[in-house]
Formats: sequence, structure tokens, C-alpha cells
Amino acid sequence: LGGPRVSLPLAALRRLEVHGATYRPGLGRSTNGVVNMETRAGGEAWEGELLLAGRPGMPLDASPRFAPPGVDPDGFRRFQFGGGVGGPLAGDRTFLFTAAEYTDEREDRIGSTAQTDFLGTELRRTLKAFTRLDHGWSPTQTTTLRFAASDTERVGQGGGVIVPEADITTVRRGTLASLTHRSSLRGGDAANELSLQFGTFRWDFPPSESDLSTPQVTIV
Repeated sequence: LGGPRVSLPLAALRRLEVHGATYRPGLGRSTNGVVNMETRAGGEAWEGELLLAGRPGMPLDASPRFAPPGVDPDGFRRFQFGGGVGGPLAGDRTFLFTAAEYTDEREDRIGSTAQTDFLGTELRRTLKAFTRLDHGWSPTQTTTLRFAASDTERVGQGGGVIVPEADITTVRRGTLASLTHRSSLRGGDAANELSLQFGTFRWDFPPSESDLSTPQVTIV
């Protein structure tokens, strides 16, 4: 589908594993492998972290080669802000961890047609959120609730009048919720796990400049 259905914030990841085999006992069968994302959980003390990253764009001493006359592209610009916090809610039985992240990117692309050169711009905005709640009913019974959501908006501007058919807007919204209960049996020699999962995904292509009364494709 052009990318993951739900993206997780960086602060929510504890471990990222990539399994190239088509079958693994703990993960099941896959046609081309599995990307396993292990999420973080709250600990015995409250702690958190913040992430702030930025890239201003094209360096000041860089010359905009191959750009149309009078066009000064910005290159690639990114602003990213996020963080996470976790800790105990009720003694040593209930633990909470939550994380969120926002990313704003702008990328200039210099292209050309048979008529003239043009400067295309792509804007990307992504919002990610994650929450995990762990509760221990007893030393052998544990329940985990996870919820993740992401919203990605991409706007590609191909060059206005020159190539209006290159303008495109896409919006990807996905959610994923899971409830897992683990039971330890026979003094830890055996275990049982029951998991329920529910997810949603919506991929929209809203009009960039049209009100849907006219086609969005221009044929020359």
C-alpha cells in the first residue's frame, strides 16, 4: 500500500527486528518476511525524553544547478518534534507509556517537459501517537493494551499551469489497537497468550485544486 498502515513514533520503539525467512514460530507465515516492532513499556520510575531535529534546507554555499531561470529552490527541509514519557500508575501493578511525534518536510524537485523546465514541490506532514498500558493481576497473569495512530498528508505540486496533472494530494490515516493477556502455567514451564487486534486504514485522494466538477487530468 505504499508504506506501513500505521507508523510509530521513534520514542515508542524499544527494538526493531527484521526477519527475512518466510516462517517463524512466534510470528507465523509471511510471503516475504516480517518487520517486528517491539514497543516500550512504563518502568518503576517516571522518565521521559524529547526529540527535536531540524534541517534548514539547501546549504547557503550551494548553487541551484539545473534550476529554471529565476528559481531558487530550497532543496530539502525538515522539522521534527517528538517525545515519550512512562512510569507507574498504581504501585508495581499498572504501568503507562505514551509517545507522540510530529514531522513537517518540504522537498523541491527540479524537472522538465518538452516545453520548459519547472520546479516541483512536495510537502509532507506526519503526526504519530502511541499509548501502552500494562497491568499485572497476579504474578502469573498480565494484560497489555496498546493503541497506535498515524496521520500522513502529502501534497505534490508539479508546477501549476505547465504540468497541472502532476499536482496530487494524499491523506493516509491508520489506527491499530490490541489487547493481549498472558498466563504463566506450571510454575513458568509453560505459558499461554491470547490477543485481540482491531485496525482501521483510510487512504484518501482529495482534490488539489478542483472541486470535482471538472477532471483533474490535463491532456496536451
